[in-house]
Amino acid sequence: MNVVKLFESILRFCLLNFLEDKEVLTPNQHGNRKFHSTATYMAQMNSEIQNNVKTKYFTAGLYVDIHKAFDSVWVDGLNFKLREIDIQGKLLK
Repeated sequence: MNVVKLFESILRFCLLNFLEDKEVLTPNQHGNRKFHSTATYMAQMNSEIQNNVKTKYFTAGLYVDIHKAFDSVWVDGLNFKLREIDIQGKLLK
């Protein structure tokens, strides 16, 4: 593992722990979270759909492909949001 990949792993770990501690992430976010994955998301959705079928509730789903979404991030807006959750100093820069 090269130095950049190691730093990326450490930064990701620290940032995710920080976001978890501050309860910034919605419980419905499964990507890049401990004990969550696409499989846990699909299991949750399957369970909700089955419950809705049993109780005769309507179920709708909307899935958006955000491929390359981070190529067009509004940097000023992102910086504002990061400051709002108390990310500061060198990490913000």
